[in-house]
Amino acid sequence: PTAYYWRARVHMRNKDWEKAVEDLDMTTKKAIALQPIYWKARRRKAQSYLEMGDLEAVAKELRLFNRRKFDKDNPNYTYLRECLTQYADVLIRLENYEDAIEALERALGYEEQEQYVPTERILTLRGLARHKLGEGGHDDWQKAAKLGSVEANRFLEEFPA
Repeated sequence: PTAYYWRARVHMRNKDWEKAVEDLDMTTKKAIALQPIYWKARRRKAQSYLEMGDLEAVAKELRLFNRRKFDKDNPNYTYLRECLTQYADVLIRLENYEDAIEALERALGYEEQEQYVPTERILTLRGLARHKLGEGGHDDWQKAAKLGSVEANRFLEEFPA
């Protein structure tokens, strides 16, 4: 699986997303789900699908990744907040706001990973999902704006309470 994974990384660097997905698929077929490389491949496959514009495929890969329980010593553990946030962003684009909010709630639980995804980004997205559901979202945007989110400020101006 390692050879396929690294060849996929070369394809990604060359922006050849289809070939990258093929090699990442082979990575998951050659690895077992107990190996970190299996989940690294899933995460990279989601990234490749995002570049290709296939949001349904991105959601599928990230859903699988985010359901997995990683120990703190697993290299994939440090990507949970990022993957949950990206998953929620994709779900918002797919108009699945309830599941997006759930993913964002989980993302907030990984406080030690805030350096990778700032809390204001998560709050801004959660506010957007809540707004789309008709539940306001202004509280989240106000908290995010206080933390420095320009996007949250824009939403507060665009959608006054």
